[in-house]
Amino acid sequence: MKIQTVHYERLIGLPNYSNLKIGVVAQVEEGETPDEAFEKARIFVHAKIRLLSGENMNPDPEIER
Repeated sequence: MKIQTVHYERLIGLPNYSNLKIGVVAQVEEGETPDEAFEKARIFVHAKIRLLSGENMNPDPEIER
């Protein structure tokens, strides 16, 4: 099996029982493993969550590696 794309998304609970879903589909580039592509997608999504939150929200403490 050859994995060509990876998908990562997060669902963030907001006040008033609303949610924010943000995600990305990333293509696995030549010479890159699916795990590497997935990690890049994860970092991208978490950076966007922090940007959109307007504060230093960090839903995953491991993101600061």
